Amino acid sequence: MWSFKRIASTTLVVSTLLWTSIFPVFAQDPNGQDADSTAKTHIFLPLVVQGANNTDVASSDDPTKSESELTEDESKQLCTSSDPETCDLPDSYFAATESEALALYQQSQQNEVFASATMAGTTYVGVIPASDACPSGSEKIKIHTDDEDRSNGGNSNTHGGWTGAIEVGRNTTYVFCKVSGELFKPLQNGLRYAVLSLSELCPVGARKVVRYQDNEDKRNANWSQGNIYPNVLNSNTSWVFCDFNQASPTKMNTFPNLGIGYGVFAAQSLAPGFPTGYRFSDDEDTRNANRWSPNEIASIIYDGRNTMMKLAQVSREPQWTTWFNRDDSYGSGDWETLTDLRAAGNNICNGVAPVGINCSTVTGGVDWTATGETYSCKANVGGVCQNNQQADGACQDYQVRFLCQ
Repeated sequence: MWSFKRIASTTLVVSTLLWTSIFPVFAQDPNGQDADSTAKTHIFLPLVVQGANNTDVASSDDPTKSESELTEDESKQLCTSSDPETCDLPDSYFAATESEALALYQQSQQNEVFASATMAGTTYVGVIPASDACPSGSEKIKIHTDDEDRSNGGNSNTHGGWTGAIEVGRNTTYVFCKVSGELFKPLQNGLRYAVLSLSELCPVGARKVVRYQDNEDKRNANWSQGNIYPNVLNSNTSWVFCDFNQASPTKMNTFPNLGIGYGVFAAQSLAPGFPTGYRFSDDEDTRNANRWSPNEIASIIYDGRNTMMKLAQVSREPQWTTWFNRDDSYGSGDWETLTDLRAAGNNICNGVAPVGINCSTVTGGVDWTATGETYSCKANVGGVCQNNQQADGACQDYQVRFLCQ
C-alpha cells in the first residue's frame, strides 16, 4: 500500500488523472467571477489536486475510496493511465474547407503535444502565445503583477517589439500556455533561452532559476489564473524559469510545432526572420527586494531594482498562401501539384512542407468535396483530378492553396 506523508512542513502534492473534458478547471478573474478555462481533450492529463486545509487527496476509478484505501497498483495506475487509441493523429493532409483544414492541422499538432505530455508525464512549461489563445487542451496561465505606482512622478513601465499576448500598461498581465516540457531541448546552435516552469522539475538540459520580483506594496492587486505552481504569487512574485543552457545528450535545431504562434524568453532572435521584444516593469521602490535564487539569467531577465524580460517569437500562426491555378482539365486532367507549382517559380511555404491544403473549383469556388468528382487533395502533394476517373470523362478546373507554418 502506498502512503502519503508530509516531509518536514512541506505539503506533498499528489497528482491524479482526470478527464479534462468532464472535470472543468475553474480560475477566478480579478473581478471575482469564475472563469471557465475548461478545454476538451481526448487523452488523460495530469492535474494537481489538493484538498481543503492542505489535505492531500488522490483519485482512483472508485470515487468512494480515500487515499489510504488505494492499493499500490491503483496508485501506480494514476500515473500511467491513458487511452492509447487517442494518440493516433488524424490525416492533416486531407481537408474539406479552409476552416476545417486549419482546425484539422491544429488539432493534429495539439494531439501530438498532449499525447507526448501524457506519455512523458514528468515536466510542463509555459510558452508565451502570440495571441490570447492556447491549443485545445492546453491550460491558459495568467500572472498579473501590480507594478510600482510612482517613479519620479509616474509609472515608468515600457515595452517594445514582440510581446505576444502579454497585456502591457501601468501593470502587466503575463499569458502562458501550459505544454509538455519534454518537447523542449537545448538548441543545437548554443543560443540560450528560457521558459516558465510549471512542474516540480525542469526538462533535461535545463536548470531551474528563481527570480523574486518585488511588486507594488500599496493596495497590491496581484492575481493569477490557472495552476501557476511552482511559481508563487502573493503581494510579490516568485518566478520559476527553466533555463536551457546546459549540457544535454539531445538537442534540437528548431522549436516544436504547437499549432500556434508562440515565443520564449531570450536575449536575441532564435530563428531567422522572427522578431524579438521586451517588457520593462517598474518594481517597488521602497526597500526593493528583487533577487535571484539560486541561479540567474541576467542576460535574458534584468537583475536590478526593476524587471526587464527579453522575449523572442519562435513560431508563427499558420498562414494561407494565395490561390494557384497552373493547369486546366485538358489532356489527362487538372494537375495542381506542389512540385509543379514550385518548379514554375512559386515560393510556397519558403520551401518547407505545407501543413494543410484547400482545393476548390475555379468557377464558383466550390470545395472539391461537394463536386461529386474523384479528386485527391493532399498538402504534401497538391490537388490532382484525372479525367479517366470521372463518370463523364472530364474534370472541372481546380485551384489550390496551402497552409504554411
